[in-house]
Parts: sequence; C-alpha cells; structure tokens
Amino acid sequence: MDIDAAALTVAALNGRLNALTARLHLIGGGPEALRGAWPLVLANIQAGPLIEMSPLLVRRVAHRGTLILSGVAAGVADDVANAYRRLGMHLRGSRSRSGWSALVLEPSW
Repeated sequence: MDIDAAALTVAALNGRLNALTARLHLIGGGPEALRGAWPLVLANIQAGPLIEMSPLLVRRVAHRGTLILSGVAAGVADDVANAYRRLGMHLRGSRSRSGWSALVLEPSW
C-alpha cells in the first residue's frame, strides 16, 4: 500500500522479478484504504506521519501480530515508540544504522 503511484509501480516490478505476483496485492492509499487486521504491518515513512496515523496502524495489527516502523530518524525514535505505547503496543526491539531506526512493536493485548 502506498499513496505514491510510482512506488506501487516499483513494488509491482519487484514482485514480478521475485516471482511473488500471485501473493502480492498492491493498494493505492493509506491505512484507511483497508479494513481488518494483519499479522504483519510494515510502514517506512517519516516520524511525523507515523505518529499521526498511529491509531489507524495499530488497528491494522492482528492479535499477536507485528508492526515494523522503519525510516525513523534515530533522534525521534523514542517519540514514535511512545506514541504507539500509548495505544497498547509493546516495543519488542529496535535497530539503528546511519542515523535511521526501525522499531518492532507488538500488541500488549
């Protein structure tokens, strides 16, 4: 899922190159474009939008699911993690490289 049509085009190409076309479903839009919850939710965007859309993203994570947030500037990773903690997510781990962080969260419920 992406709001950028060019990103969806690249994702489709990568899906074909990796023989994943039958398992790949691409959607234009943000988390509001889907209903339901998923075992794995990935988001690779800046901290501000991640915090703004935190209620929507948390609703998309299934019971015992995993949420991975990447593309987070290391200096604001704690702010992002705290926004998700307030919504019942538990920080399972994080990794940083070259000033960027990825956060792995799970529901506490």
